[in-house]
Amino acid sequence: MCGMTQQAKIVIAGELAAMLWLTGCAYRLMAPVLPSQQRLHIVASSPERYSVRVQDSFRARVSEYHVPADGRVRFDIPIMPRGCDVLVFGIPISRAADPAKARLISIVAGQTTVEMLSMRDLDKLPVDAAGDQQLELAAKKPLQAR
Repeated sequence: MCGMTQQAKIVIAGELAAMLWLTGCAYRLMAPVLPSQQRLHIVASSPERYSVRVQDSFRARVSEYHVPADGRVRFDIPIMPRGCDVLVFGIPISRAADPAKARLISIVAGQTTVEMLSMRDLDKLPVDAAGDQQLELAAKKPLQAR
Protein backbone atom coordinates (compact mmCIF):
# COMPACT_ATOMS: atom_id res chain seq x y z
CA MET A 1 0.00 0.00 0.00
CA CYS A 2 2.92 2.28 -0.73
CA GLY A 3 2.05 5.61 -2.21
CA MET A 4 -1.59 5.56 -0.98
CA THR A 5 -3.05 8.36 1.01
CA GLN A 6 -4.40 7.76 4.45
CA GLN A 7 -7.92 8.34 3.13
CA ALA A 8 -7.52 5.67 0.40
CA LYS A 9 -6.31 3.16 2.98
CA ILE A 10 -9.34 3.86 5.16
CA VAL A 11 -11.71 3.45 2.20
CA ILE A 12 -10.14 0.10 1.20
CA ALA A 13 -10.20 -1.16 4.80
CA GLY A 14 -13.87 -0.13 5.08
CA GLU A 15 -14.74 -1.91 1.83
CA LEU A 16 -12.99 -5.09 2.98
CA ALA A 17 -14.78 -4.96 6.34
CA ALA A 18 -18.15 -4.45 4.62
CA MET A 19 -17.46 -7.33 2.23
CA LEU A 20 -16.60 -9.70 5.09
CA TRP A 21 -19.59 -8.54 7.13
CA LEU A 22 -22.00 -9.01 4.21
CA THR A 23 -20.76 -12.46 3.18
CA GLY A 24 -20.31 -13.90 6.68
CA CYS A 25 -22.01 -17.20 7.49
CA ALA A 26 -24.67 -18.79 5.30
CA TYR A 27 -26.65 -22.00 4.98
CA ARG A 28 -27.17 -23.74 1.64
CA LEU A 29 -30.04 -26.21 1.28
CA MET A 30 -29.51 -29.18 -0.99
CA ALA A 31 -32.11 -30.12 -3.57
CA PRO A 32 -34.78 -32.38 -2.07
CA VAL A 33 -35.17 -35.99 -3.14
CA LEU A 34 -38.83 -36.05 -4.11
CA PRO A 35 -41.05 -39.12 -3.71
CA SER A 36 -40.90 -41.44 -6.67
CA GLN A 37 -41.83 -44.88 -7.90
CA GLN A 38 -38.99 -47.19 -8.88
CA ARG A 39 -39.09 -50.23 -11.14
CA LEU A 40 -36.65 -53.02 -10.44
CA HIS A 41 -36.11 -56.29 -12.27
CA ILE A 42 -34.52 -58.87 -9.97
CA VAL A 43 -32.70 -61.49 -12.00
CA ALA A 44 -32.38 -64.70 -9.96
CA SER A 45 -33.25 -68.38 -10.26
CA SER A 46 -36.27 -67.86 -7.94
CA PRO A 47 -37.02 -64.13 -7.74
CA GLU A 48 -40.30 -64.73 -5.90
CA ARG A 49 -38.37 -65.63 -2.74
CA TYR A 50 -37.14 -62.02 -2.47
CA SER A 51 -38.75 -58.87 -1.10
CA VAL A 52 -37.82 -55.21 -1.35
CA ARG A 53 -37.92 -53.25 1.90
CA VAL A 54 -37.86 -49.46 1.83
CA GLN A 55 -37.26 -47.39 4.97
CA ASP A 56 -38.22 -43.77 5.14
CA SER A 57 -35.31 -41.44 5.79
CA PHE A 58 -36.18 -41.17 9.49
CA ARG A 59 -36.14 -45.00 9.72
CA ALA A 60 -39.55 -44.84 11.36
CA ARG A 61 -41.55 -46.73 8.73
CA VAL A 62 -40.69 -49.73 6.57
CA SER A 63 -42.65 -50.69 3.46
CA GLU A 64 -42.25 -54.19 2.06
CA TYR A 65 -42.87 -55.21 -1.55
CA HIS A 66 -42.92 -58.89 -2.53
CA VAL A 67 -41.23 -59.76 -5.81
CA PRO A 68 -43.43 -61.77 -8.21
CA ALA A 69 -42.20 -64.80 -10.22
CA ASP A 70 -41.21 -62.62 -13.21
CA GLY A 71 -38.84 -60.65 -10.95
CA ARG A 72 -40.34 -57.22 -11.78
CA VAL A 73 -41.36 -55.12 -8.79
CA ARG A 74 -42.47 -51.51 -8.37
CA PHE A 75 -41.93 -49.72 -5.11
CA ASP A 76 -42.37 -46.23 -3.71
CA ILE A 77 -39.55 -44.08 -2.40
CA PRO A 78 -40.74 -41.55 0.21
CA ILE A 79 -39.61 -37.93 0.23
CA MET A 80 -36.24 -37.47 1.87
CA PRO A 81 -35.27 -34.42 3.90
CA ARG A 82 -32.95 -31.81 2.47
CA GLY A 83 -29.41 -31.60 3.67
CA CYS A 84 -27.99 -28.24 4.74
CA ASP A 85 -24.39 -27.11 4.21
CA VAL A 86 -22.81 -24.39 6.36
CA LEU A 87 -20.63 -21.84 4.55
CA VAL A 88 -18.36 -19.16 6.00
CA PHE A 89 -17.35 -16.49 3.51
CA GLY A 90 -18.61 -18.77 0.73
CA ILE A 91 -16.40 -21.69 1.78
CA PRO A 92 -18.17 -24.88 2.95
CA ILE A 93 -17.11 -25.79 6.49
CA SER A 94 -19.78 -28.40 7.18
CA ARG A 95 -21.48 -30.59 4.59
CA ALA A 96 -24.73 -32.44 5.15
CA ALA A 97 -25.05 -36.10 4.25
CA ASP A 98 -26.55 -36.61 0.80
CA PRO A 99 -29.97 -38.28 1.29
CA ALA A 100 -29.66 -39.93 -2.14
CA LYS A 101 -26.65 -41.89 -0.82
CA ALA A 102 -28.48 -43.32 2.22
CA ARG A 103 -28.86 -47.09 1.86
CA LEU A 104 -32.56 -47.30 2.69
CA ILE A 105 -33.53 -50.02 0.17
CA SER A 106 -32.95 -53.63 1.21
CA ILE A 107 -33.33 -56.76 -0.87
CA VAL A 108 -34.20 -59.59 1.50
CA ALA A 109 -34.72 -63.34 1.23
CA GLY A 110 -36.81 -64.39 4.22
CA GLN A 111 -35.18 -62.49 7.08
CA THR A 112 -31.73 -62.33 5.45
CA THR A 113 -30.61 -59.10 3.80
CA VAL A 114 -28.72 -59.89 0.58
CA GLU A 115 -28.29 -56.35 -0.79
CA MET A 116 -28.64 -52.77 0.44
CA LEU A 117 -29.06 -49.96 -2.07
CA SER A 118 -29.36 -46.19 -2.16
CA MET A 119 -31.09 -44.05 -4.78
CA ARG A 120 -27.66 -43.43 -6.33
CA ASP A 121 -27.00 -47.19 -6.45
CA LEU A 122 -30.33 -47.72 -8.23
CA ASP A 123 -29.44 -45.08 -10.82
CA LYS A 124 -26.19 -46.90 -11.60
CA LEU A 125 -27.88 -50.25 -12.34
CA PRO A 126 -28.25 -51.27 -15.99
CA VAL A 127 -31.67 -50.74 -17.58
CA ASP A 128 -33.39 -53.58 -19.45
CA ALA A 129 -35.57 -53.31 -22.59
CA ALA A 130 -38.70 -52.66 -20.49
CA GLY A 131 -37.05 -49.68 -18.76
CA ASP A 132 -36.60 -51.44 -15.41
CA GLN A 133 -33.33 -51.28 -13.52
CA GLN A 134 -31.81 -54.73 -13.45
CA LEU A 135 -30.26 -56.32 -10.37
CA GLU A 136 -28.64 -59.75 -10.66
CA LEU A 137 -28.75 -61.77 -7.45
CA ALA A 138 -27.68 -65.19 -8.78
CA ALA A 139 -24.24 -65.18 -7.13
CA LYS A 140 -25.03 -62.90 -4.15
CA LYS A 141 -24.19 -64.04 -0.65
CA PRO A 142 -26.00 -62.70 2.45
CA LEU A 143 -24.53 -59.50 3.88
CA GLN A 144 -22.41 -59.99 6.97
CA ALA A 145 -23.38 -58.26 10.20
CA ARG A 146 -21.55 -54.94 10.55
